[in-house]
Amino acid sequence: MKNNLIKKYKGKKVLVWGLGLHGGGIGSASFFAKLGANVLVIDSKSKIELKASIAKLKKFKNITYHFGEHREEDFKTQDFIIRGPAIKDDNKFLKIAKKAKVKIENDVGIFFENSPAFKIGVTGTKGKSTLTALIYELLKQEIKKTRKQKNKKSGINLSKFNKVFLGGNIRKSVFDCLQQADGKSIVVLELSSFQLDHARYAKVSPNISVLTNIYPEHINFHGTFKKYEEAKTLIFKYQKKGDMLIIPNELKKLTKNVKSDISIFDKDKPEEVLKIIAEKFGISDTSIAHIKKSFKGLEGRQEFIKELHGRRFINDTTATHPLSIIYSLKRFENPILIMGGIDKGFGEEVDELADIINQRNIRVVMLPGTFSDIIKKKFKKSVPLFDVSSMKEAVQKAYSISAKNDIILLSPGGASFNLFNNEFDRGDQFKKQVFELKS
Repeated sequence: MKNNLIKKYKGKKVLVWGLGLHGGGIGSASFFAKLGANVLVIDSKSKIELKASIAKLKKFKNITYHFGEHREEDFKTQDFIIRGPAIKDDNKFLKIAKKAKVKIENDVGIFFENSPAFKIGVTGTKGKSTLTALIYELLKQEIKKTRKQKNKKSGINLSKFNKVFLGGNIRKSVFDCLQQADGKSIVVLELSSFQLDHARYAKVSPNISVLTNIYPEHINFHGTFKKYEEAKTLIFKYQKKGDMLIIPNELKKLTKNVKSDISIFDKDKPEEVLKIIAEKFGISDTSIAHIKKSFKGLEGRQEFIKELHGRRFINDTTATHPLSIIYSLKRFENPILIMGGIDKGFGEEVDELADIINQRNIRVVMLPGTFSDIIKKKFKKSVPLFDVSSMKEAVQKAYSISAKNDIILLSPGGASFNLFNNEFDRGDQFKKQVFELKS
């Protein structure tokens, strides 16, 4: 496989479109640099903003950079363009590249085309990151235990595999998986609608595909809910006979002409997905229970930060959908909610969230943004609402109105880019301000 990739990309001009701060652009740039390509990295952000990412690539002498405004010439003279997930189909530079007949690819598409590993893919509007991590941890645990497992008459024999990898939209580049995983490996991928949409050219879907749910989101990117839904269904569109699709009952209508085996679960019971996969690999309920008990969660997902004078601070910065806030509000009884940000084309879930806030008279500290503007209009006048302009002000205000046993919960519900580099930067700033509170 590696020889084929070297043959394809060595000495070629490869443009990596979008360096970013999540690690995906770093993974792409280093991957092609190692293959001997002449890599050009471009990003609309400045060199200063991307300083941390650039530092991780300093050892490569065959990478050059163009930051700030894009240059038309860069899109006409490349052999390959590796498209970042944020690039829309109507982007004028994408059109320039297509007109110049430059081959446009993305990381997931290249992985699908070239990796011999057994692939498990997870997508959905919410819950996909935690579920992906749980599947990975479960399989990693079991592979260590089942090296001497006897062949079974049905299902997948875990003794055929010696390692499991985690990648995708979970801040781990799929190129790392491509370089390390072989035919005796399992790769568990979290896949966003953007990644799936951009990888459709490869016409490959994972061996096991999981679709957790679909709710209105990213309509501002995809254009319509139907197109967003279509992008999500690409996770199973190209599955073959013998593959497996795990999908909630209400989305079974999307599986017309699917060739794979279909397993149904209740969307309100995502733990059923873990059980289905466990059964497929012959893993016991005891092993599932152990993983659930030992799993510490993911950064920015209902992450406990600190307790100060009886107030507990929770970082749920990756809650970028109204339903994610609702999920957190169901868990925490007496929250002060720090929320707000940019609208991503949400649907009736905004009304559902507003109803819960109104019914429980939840105290809200509101960061600015278009999502904030929309939902504030739906609040009753009795809702204790405090508008702030920064994370520092948000944390200080939330703490000042709190009492012992309160939960101060950052669960924004909107995108972060009006104030922060990304949702993880938002979470980091929340944590910074929490630790700077005077005890």
